Amino acid sequence: MDASDTIVNEIEKALKQLIVICNKYSLSGSLSTVNDLDNAFPSNLPRSTEVEFLYKNYNPEKLKIETGFTPIKIHSVSELSKAKMVMSAY
Repeated sequence: MDASDTIVNEIEKALKQLIVICNKYSLSGSLSTVNDLDNAFPSNLPRSTEVEFLYKNYNPEKLKIETGFTPIKIHSVSELSKAKMVMSAY
């Protein structure tokens, strides 16, 4: 098992825990799979093994985690290009 596999395994454990927490607190949104990531992922954005794993297996759809101050928003694969443009403006 190389370092990339180890990282993906740790990410998978964390995402499974995130699902438990989302269900426990009835958070809005969901985590779903993306069947054709090559066509769904914006071609102008960099990809890594970890990013591919996230979006292929745990694509966050409208997932927002309220923190009491500023919510945490994890963008879905369909929102990545739009989110990059917004972040580039800053």
